[in-house]
Order: sequence, then C-alpha cells, then structure tokens
Amino acid sequence: LTFTGGCLSGTKTGGAIFGGLTAIIRNCILTNNVCGDGGGAIYVGRAENCFFAGNKGGTGGGIFCTSDHGIYDKSGWQGAYSCVFSNCWAGTYGGGAQNATCVGCKFYGCSANFGGGASGSRLIDCEFIGNEARDGKAGGAYNPVCVTNCVFKNNKTLYSFAGGLWTLGEVPVIGCLFEGNGCPYEGGGLCCRGGLISNCVFRCNVSRAANGGGGLFAPDRDAAGLSPTFSGLGDVK
Repeated sequence: LTFTGGCLSGTKTGGAIFGGLTAIIRNCILTNNVCGDGGGAIYVGRAENCFFAGNKGGTGGGIFCTSDHGIYDKSGWQGAYSCVFSNCWAGTYGGGAQNATCVGCKFYGCSANFGGGASGSRLIDCEFIGNEARDGKAGGAYNPVCVTNCVFKNNKTLYSFAGGLWTLGEVPVIGCLFEGNGCPYEGGGLCCRGGLISNCVFRCNVSRAANGGGGLFAPDRDAAGLSPTFSGLGDVK
C-alpha cells in the first residue's frame, strides 16, 4: 500500500494513518504526508519494513508513539522495525521518529529542532546519516532511552551541541560508531550527561567550541549528579 499527500491541519495527528497500541503497518510506502501535531505519517502503532519520505509533523515527522518510549506492555511495542526514514521533518522533536522503539532502521536527511533523526526513543541497530538539528541539540538523535549498535555519520547541529547524539541521565550507549558529525558547540559526535558509554568508536567528528570535545563531550556531572562511565573506547578524536 502507498499513502501519499495526506494533510491534517491544526493539532490533528497522523497525516496518513491514525493507528492504535496494537496496530501493525507492514510493507507500506508513506510519502509527503503532513499533520500539525504528532506523526506526520503515522500516529501510534508499529511500522514494519516501511519506507517514509518527505513526511512532516509537529513532532515525530515520520512516526509518533504515545506509550513509554514504544513499550506499552510485556507483549508488544510501538515504533519501527526495518524501516527507512528519508527527508522527514518535525517542527520540534524527532524528524523521523518520536517516543518510539526503533530496531534496524535507517534515518537519512531528516530534520527537527531537537533530534533530527529521532527523539525520546529506544534505538537498536539503527543508522543515522546526514540528519540535522536546526535550532536545538542532536543532529542524529536526542535524549534516547538506550542506544545499541548504532551508526551516527555526517549528522550536524546548526546552532547548538551534539552533532551526532545527545544523552541525559543513565542512558547506555553501547557498540556505536560516531564518524564525521559536527556542531558549533561541544560534542561533535556525542554529548553525554551521565550513563554508560561502552565499546564505541569516534572518528573525524568536529566541534567548533573553545572547550573542544570534537568526538566526545562528557561533563563530570550533570544537574542530577550523574557521572558518565566509559569502557573500551577506540579512536577518540
């Protein structure tokens, strides 16, 4: 199925599909759908093997989920599995996905104020390439719940921190690659405020800040008193 050109104004949600907690959308193409609030293409549900391109929403330009970062009970989850998000846009958070569980997804050329690719999500085996944060933080992903085996490459922020990824609190970032990301402030690849950073590689990331942190910027403690823990970092530049 193909969903294209859906348009909802004001505070309406789900430019193409208004789903539900147990809704599963498989093998669909969703292009150029627009809504004024959450979910430029899909509001609530799980997308599997879908292609999202050019969708726009107030938050979650591709997909927006309402439950606990995509987990609604022990038997299922909301979000995206093996999907591609290309050139999706959000006015605030999550150009591709917001508040979702994303597994095996690719985010290319997406844009938002915070989290050009994704925001507030669980990220597993995902790629973030060429995404941007316009006014806020994190060109690739902002404030995730966990990040495992992901690639952040050539993402950028235009006016703030964290070209690739911004984390806050006890967030594990494990087995990730940060390469060629950039920002005008600290944390060209990753800016973390607490949590575990383990077995990650940082290559050729750029920060234009006086304090540096081209690859990794990790203040000793954030406002909650959390300290980041590092293990097995390679090629940090």
